[in-house]
Amino acid sequence: MAWGESLLSLPKRWLSTQVYGSDDEDFQNVQLPKLPVPELESTMESYLEFAAVVVSQQALEHSRGLVRGFMEELGPRLQETLTDRQKEMDNWVRCQ
Repeated sequence: MAWGESLLSLPKRWLSTQVYGSDDEDFQNVQLPKLPVPELESTMESYLEFAAVVVSQQALEHSRGLVRGFMEELGPRLQETLTDRQKEMDNWVRCQ
């Protein structure tokens, strides 16, 4: 589906320029999909890409080693915890 087609599938009142007042409860009752949990590998790749811009080559190599260690043990366990939270909660990001 193209970007424009996806906009056309939205109710016209959502695309309106009308400002909704506090007495309009339509948006409070909208069921949004659950936030996805990003893949651990892609998160670590993004982290290293951003780190490469702001740290020295030596610090980047150190960070790569830390990421490898994290991916071997702690990372997958934390990822599983986040995935479980996502299944159980409407918003797994929010602290409770």
